[in-house]
Amino acid sequence: MNKVLIVEDSLSTSRALRTVLNLHEFEVVGEARDGEQAVDLFQKLKPDLTLMDIAMPKKHGIDAIRDILKIDNRAKIIAVTALYSPEKKREIMDAGAKALVVKPFDVPDLIKTIEDTLAS
Repeated sequence: MNKVLIVEDSLSTSRALRTVLNLHEFEVVGEARDGEQAVDLFQKLKPDLTLMDIAMPKKHGIDAIRDILKIDNRAKIIAVTALYSPEKKREIMDAGAKALVVKPFDVPDLIKTIEDTLAS
């Protein structure tokens, strides 16, 4: 069972992600509410995948992606954001995210993105 870290400052979105992941047999090993906590939990939990919100308190998601990749350059991170633009996508991908999912997310698309990312 693949271990997933959810990084999301919205409790309702975090709960929705946890429910979807549990239904699709992924193990949620932790939840972070800000970018600093995300980096700390990544280091402690060593998840197979991190779902990273971008607009967060304390440390922006893009900075957290960069910091996680300094810990493990093979980390698989999917950015999850409502703040979509082609420029923002380029910035997120340049930071090292493997994929981008736009909120509100479509569950089948999210699961396919997760499976594709884990398989890469």
